[in-house]
Amino acid sequence: MSLLILVRHGESEWNASHQITGQADIALTDLGKEQARQVGRKLKSTGVDTAYTSGLQRAIETLHEIQTQRNKAVPHSKSMALNERDFGTFTGRVKSEILEEIGAGAYATILQRWDIPAPEGESLEMVYERVVPYFESAVLKELQSGKNVLVVSHHHALRTLVKYIEDLSNDELARLKLKNADAVIYDFNPETSVFLKQLLG
Repeated sequence: MSLLILVRHGESEWNASHQITGQADIALTDLGKEQARQVGRKLKSTGVDTAYTSGLQRAIETLHEIQTQRNKAVPHSKSMALNERDFGTFTGRVKSEILEEIGAGAYATILQRWDIPAPEGESLEMVYERVVPYFESAVLKELQSGKNVLVVSHHHALRTLVKYIEDLSNDELARLKLKNADAVIYDFNPETSVFLKQLLG
């Protein structure tokens, strides 16, 4: 058996100010760093052989803070394929302003519908189409070789990956939420390619 550990980055500066971050390269807040260290403490006794992050600093910083709480650092790779969803013209805007401008229903449709892109940005389907091939070509091979893998990424990128792993419907995906520094662990059986999920306590 091997482990797949998915972690959403800690609170970023734009999370704190309720701005839509998307692919903007925004740093963690002090709270976000502490959230990441808390994850690191919870994972201290969990063997991790390798790690993957997006190319954005809030994910990279989260991995760094996790590793400060562990006995040793692990080799890691970063890829833009794991970056957050591109929210196009919404990027940097305060969420309440967008809600006032287009209404809660339209905003929820863009946010949750599988095939509806953000204005000049990506849909969840488009995120899935870059996250999953990278996962299959890089991360899954590590799991199949018996390694424990940590992936630090972003809300919508990880949601699409969970959809793939758990074979969620689009409606189930719409209801899936991951908070800052949430972690999800899967036991992976290389012989059967079956994932068994448990939430990190």
